[in-house]
Amino acid sequence: MNIITEKILEKIVYLFNTIDTYFLISGIFGYLATTFFLHTPINYLALIFSSLFLLLVFKFADFYLHYLFFLPLFTLLFFLMPNFNLSAAILLFVVNIIFFYVTQFLFYSIPYLIIIGDYSIILRVIINSLFTFAPTSSSAIMSIYFSTLLSETIYFSNFYDPSYFFILASFVIAAIITRRFVPQTLQSENFKPEQKKLVQRVIYLNIDGCRLDKFNSTNLTFIRSLERKSAVFKYGATTVYRALTNPAFASILTGATPKETGATNNNFHSGVTLQALPDLAPTILYGNIHMKDIAKKHWNVKVISLPKHGLQSDDVLIEELKDDLLKTNTRIFIADLCDVDLAGHAYGSGSTYYTDALKRIDRRLEKFFTWLRKHKLLHDSLVMIGSDHGQAGMEHAYLFFKSEKYVPLIFHGSHVKAGVLEFVPSIIDINLTISYALGIPYCASSRGRALIEAFTK
Repeated sequence: MNIITEKILEKIVYLFNTIDTYFLISGIFGYLATTFFLHTPINYLALIFSSLFLLLVFKFADFYLHYLFFLPLFTLLFFLMPNFNLSAAILLFVVNIIFFYVTQFLFYSIPYLIIIGDYSIILRVIINSLFTFAPTSSSAIMSIYFSTLLSETIYFSNFYDPSYFFILASFVIAAIITRRFVPQTLQSENFKPEQKKLVQRVIYLNIDGCRLDKFNSTNLTFIRSLERKSAVFKYGATTVYRALTNPAFASILTGATPKETGATNNNFHSGVTLQALPDLAPTILYGNIHMKDIAKKHWNVKVISLPKHGLQSDDVLIEELKDDLLKTNTRIFIADLCDVDLAGHAYGSGSTYYTDALKRIDRRLEKFFTWLRKHKLLHDSLVMIGSDHGQAGMEHAYLFFKSEKYVPLIFHGSHVKAGVLEFVPSIIDINLTISYALGIPYCASSRGRALIEAFTK
């Protein structure tokens, strides 16, 4: 499968996976299917107006979890509408449930089944989605909730009835209240000291989807031994909001927040447009198709195909990384290891499959560090081990749970001062720290601080 085909398939998957677009597709389908079953005419004006109105309202509230708490109010107001029909309302709800599980099977379960090859994933995803809260199709409650609200609003629309505008007003009021609870990306206080050029190269190893609590509690023999000779952030680092791969990596590369980069989800965005690390020093990015999503056209991106390599993707990635370390004069190597994230999405981040994936990463890192020492690459390198986001259940985004918010962060190599650091930085600070250690300019839009406490004077 070539990169273009994989990218097209990815966009289709995210169209049905990200709630911003999913709720429109499902909600409109639910309405049209119900009019077909009940032999009622299609109200095109209501369909267009309600869809656009709710899209704006729900996006204002960022489809955030707290919007769910207004369900009793919305239910009461629907019941009070003169044209409300309980049978139609139930049918709308049922159609949205069926549509959800069909699309979840096609665009969530099947991709992970192809990559991992375990048929039990289908049932596991169905069960775990009932206990996962996120703005994606990994969450049954959130997806069905927003799409059903759209279906029922369209179906019971009546521009001549004041009660219709009461329900619309309630959506707006709920959005205004919910927006007050939407998390903000944590930014460290600005601190940009003079760059030092401490090392020749930086290798950032990102354990995608690694929640700090599981990272700390799992028996990771090599990483525990490495920590004793490294600078370790005891309480980890905080990720960005939304806690998703594209927003997180865009922030790491630019030192700016998702609002500033424009990458606020994994769906439709323009990718990185601000000045970023690859614009300032020779850089190679490694990872799945996500890396291509955020990269500028002229950047050096090596895509490791998940459908092709499956659970061996990280092994393929590390071999590519090792080859480039020997053959190029690149100064920044940013590698996204996917094994842990895959396990979390497929089985849940509280499962033994998730901790098993962490142990596999531990063994891979042990072999990689042994290789670095053999080739005498550690003496002039800074190796950073971190993560873009954590996980709660089998998803991440809302930062409602600590397991989504906090990720590990470890520095190892020459000029690193071994010890435990007790303050909590942001993953955005990785950007400034890389510039500081390499002696290259800071990105023009970078925020936060260079983490100089991790280095010897």
